[in-house]
Amino acid sequence: MWKHSHRSQVSMDGHEHLPFKVGQLAEAKSFLQGFRGAWFRCKIKEISLRKGHIGHVLEYIDFPDEKLNWTKLYQKPPVSKSKLKEKKRQLMVRPCFPSIYHVSQKPDINTIAKVMVLVNDVWKVGDEVDWWTDGCYWSGRVTQLLGYDKVRVENPLDLRLRPQQPFYSLKAINLEWVRLKPQLP
Repeated sequence: MWKHSHRSQVSMDGHEHLPFKVGQLAEAKSFLQGFRGAWFRCKIKEISLRKGHIGHVLEYIDFPDEKLNWTKLYQKPPVSKSKLKEKKRQLMVRPCFPSIYHVSQKPDINTIAKVMVLVNDVWKVGDEVDWWTDGCYWSGRVTQLLGYDKVRVENPLDLRLRPQQPFYSLKAINLEWVRLKPQLP
């Protein structure tokens, strides 16, 4: 388990413990068509309670022309008419993704003040991966090994990625980073 180093506890009306603070860098999930499931780097400008929901005013780092956006900490994904089944709420703001290094490239840990992840294995079918492209993080699952330097990843963009591009998926559970175990197809 990897813990995010900037975790703080702020009480709002004594009921909710907020994991973020104003000024902190974070990532925000999108449900917009074409970007559904992508995570965007952002800065928390304000934290407030609206209609009983905790939310954050976010400034998008890689999209400075985007207006400030109030985002609930948890939201239900949009439901299509064909899928009237109730969906679970999803975390919409998470800590920044930690730096990831292969064991052979490990920096001197005495010089690092933030969380990092060390990896020492090869890609396998079923590995959950994330990667950075087009100004946001995308998630998917390795579905095929295409040789030494490529893997096929099931993802919204149907991309073929080189092994150095994706990295093991981590999930913010209770806002602590946890590596996802491989799930075979």
